[in-house]
Amino acid sequence: MLEPDNLIITGLMGTGKTTVGKLVAAKLGREFIDTDEYINENVGSASHILSQPNGDVQFRLVEEQVASELAS
Repeated sequence: MLEPDNLIITGLMGTGKTTVGKLVAAKLGREFIDTDEYINENVGSASHILSQPNGDVQFRLVEEQVASELAS
């Protein structure tokens, strides 16, 4: 049986992505990775990135890169 593709859940802050992601991962028997935690551990804190000039743009680029990296 082929391994299913990875799933990336996106949405606004506080909408339940982590809760739903953990439930889906458990149901599918897959690993759950929280991108916010991953960014915090591997790139730097979101608050630090967002406090920089153009921080919101930079943070979205980091999120996009991390999602791409983790999807593979």
